[in-house]
Amino acid sequence: MKYFELEPADISNLNDADLREMVARLCEAELIQQKIQPSCVLWGGAQEAPDGGLDVRIKDSPTFRTPSFVPRENTGFQVKKNSMGKTACTNEMLEKGSVKPIITDLALKNGAYIIVSGKDDCSDKMLSERLNGMRVAIKDLGNKDDLLLDFYGRDRLSTWLRQ
Repeated sequence: MKYFELEPADISNLNDADLREMVARLCEAELIQQKIQPSCVLWGGAQEAPDGGLDVRIKDSPTFRTPSFVPRENTGFQVKKNSMGKTACTNEMLEKGSVKPIITDLALKNGAYIIVSGKDDCSDKMLSERLNGMRVAIKDLGNKDDLLLDFYGRDRLSTWLRQ
């Protein structure tokens, strides 16, 4: 065990609420590093409550000097404790066959949508498959090129934590 560092296995052991809180706190810390007030990070409520498709949202923050794990001023994170394959990523972004309204809103704001999995460690191929699944979900969105898509597994969360 390495001291003062969470390993990917430690992340997998978090429950849903703790994983969401970790992502929210990482977002707050990144904004503080950018000299931006963390009040732009929105999260909370019961983990089981309907959230419209986002667990953590960065809303209308000032421009980042050096974007990192929070890539854009309007970024949404959907946090899942379980593994998320290509099909699960596609399905997560859809509601009754259409792109969830919150994702459409992020695209209108030139934002980013990121699915976070507390179980996955992605090789380059696995990451590409998940991103392709996300692209399938927004294939009919008129401004799909304005939306940055990404997927963070527990390996990337560990990297973010080390910062």
